[in-house]
Amino acid sequence: MENLIIGLLLAAVSGITFIAYKHPELYQKEFSPKILNSALLVLGFAVIYEMGYGAAIYEFSLHLANSDNPKIHEILESRGVNEYVFVAALAAAIYSGFLTWLANHMKSENTDSSDN
Repeated sequence: MENLIIGLLLAAVSGITFIAYKHPELYQKEFSPKILNSALLVLGFAVIYEMGYGAAIYEFSLHLANSDNPKIHEILESRGVNEYVFVAALAAAIYSGFLTWLANHMKSENTDSSDN
């Protein structure tokens, strides 16, 4: 299942890159704001969740600091947002910036070549 998801993500990335390269107007109209907004939204929610979770764990751990049950400490340390969420959201935002630059560059190339 993991390999299928990775394959689909790679296909989506290459497809969106192809659209930004060959059809920059379509990319800027349809994809650019959606990709960037989605990445920033996921990053924002992950940060807010992590902050809330961290504050809750801190308050909870103050009450359970003297507990002898190792299972409680294991549960407290194992929860939270996966670090890959932050990396993926930042990578998507950076990639969206690159694709926006690529679409602008290709659009200017197309107008320069049609002027000659």
